Amino acid sequence: MKHLGTITIYAPKKADDTQDMVCKATHAVADMVSAKGGSAPMVSWVDEKCAIPVPNPEE
Repeated sequence: MKHLGTITIYAPKKADDTQDMVCKATHAVADMVSAKGGSAPMVSWVDEKCAIPVPNPEE
């Protein structure tokens, strides 16, 4: 419900430079592999770990 405030405040911890670089590189590799029509399970798994979830997605 949009009119209610959040019960808890959760802010994800900011990644350091190395983690940010790994996530950007993994995302780029995942995009290239999927553009060619392939899949790489390990790359997809790491790419999912880098995604920050949206707190209240619109449904």
